[in-house]
Amino acid sequence: MIAVRTLLILMAATLAAESAAAGPLRYVNSRQLLLGFSADSGAAVETVDVWASRDGGKTWQSIAAERLGTSSLRCEVDEDGWYGFYLVLRNAAGASADPPRPGSEPHLRVIVDTVPPTLQVHARAEALAPVAGQPLNIRLSLIDEHLGDTGVRVFYRPAGTNEWTDGGLAAVSESRISWPVPEHLAGQFDLRLAATDRAGNRSIDELAGVVVRAPQQPTAAHTAETPGADEPPDAEAPSPTPELPAVPTMAEQEHLLHLRALAQRLVAERRFPLAAARFEEALQIAPGDADMLVDLGSALYWSGRYDDADTRFASALEGQPDHVGALDGLALVAATQKRYSHARTYLERLLALLPESAVHWRRYGDVQHRLGNKAAALEAWAKILDLDQADPTVRAEAQKRLDYFGPATRP
Repeated sequence: MIAVRTLLILMAATLAAESAAAGPLRYVNSRQLLLGFSADSGAAVETVDVWASRDGGKTWQSIAAERLGTSSLRCEVDEDGWYGFYLVLRNAAGASADPPRPGSEPHLRVIVDTVPPTLQVHARAEALAPVAGQPLNIRLSLIDEHLGDTGVRVFYRPAGTNEWTDGGLAAVSESRISWPVPEHLAGQFDLRLAATDRAGNRSIDELAGVVVRAPQQPTAAHTAETPGADEPPDAEAPSPTPELPAVPTMAEQEHLLHLRALAQRLVAERRFPLAAARFEEALQIAPGDADMLVDLGSALYWSGRYDDADTRFASALEGQPDHVGALDGLALVAATQKRYSHARTYLERLLALLPESAVHWRRYGDVQHRLGNKAAALEAWAKILDLDQADPTVRAEAQKRLDYFGPATRP
């Protein structure tokens, strides 16, 4: 009988062992993993069976691994997420253990994370007026489920030069960072913000041309001249010109597409809170986008945040009064919160737009039944049987309701 003595994990991209011993949980940014192992007393290992779990050791599955040498092998996982690994070493003396059973403790716990943090600065350099020796607050978006304690590190360089200086970590609070500007800085500088997660994924955004003022330098607001005494007291200031919505730059449009793709992937993985965060970030680039508001509302709904979802659906409907997704979301939230009369109103508007929608006729009948309107409910369910394109599943559900609650009342 041989026993597993050590188990190390390495990133296949570097093939370099981590310096620390195997801990309770490790983060890596590659789906190709290199596992190192050894046996007690230096016994030779002939074969290695590798087992993996995605649910904390409740179930195990044997996976393929390539033997690379006397003490290492390589395996590959299909997607990001949590993994537990269990190794069974074999030689002529026997096996180190039986295959893992439900509840077996993994030899190694790993989180595979190949997605860099989402980092975007929302400030303009010309709008900032930092003072040397005082904190500089910058509005930004920073999203990553494995961000860790590294936060955001700030680098700076004099404008027009190439050498960056490490300015240390900035404190992160909600959607802002606070960075203490070094006391010796004065003049025009470029800032680089870098966010690194626990797996080593890194994202960078930059602000070019930030003017750092000396502590005694007054701001433009303080040096502005006061209107002269000979100015008529009733002189009216010109009315400000209404600002038009800013058109996203090409870079912002590319980032918007990236955020939407990330959010849709997270929805497909049923990671709704993270998807909602991505949609929120995208809306900062394209505020008022009705489709985006509906996508965000749906993610919030499936996260259990019904009031927030209702607000987003309502905002989408303000911009597009006949937006099907917004009406559908509002009806769903209202029914979930047992506000059936509101749900009926939204469903009636939906059916005016989609008179052949079997799903909405079924939901309309359900809501009418909840309100005690049995005849209207039976009529709505019976309507589904008259729709040629009704989904067979929805048709069967309607027939079941009719059989249970009674015959339809025809007009």
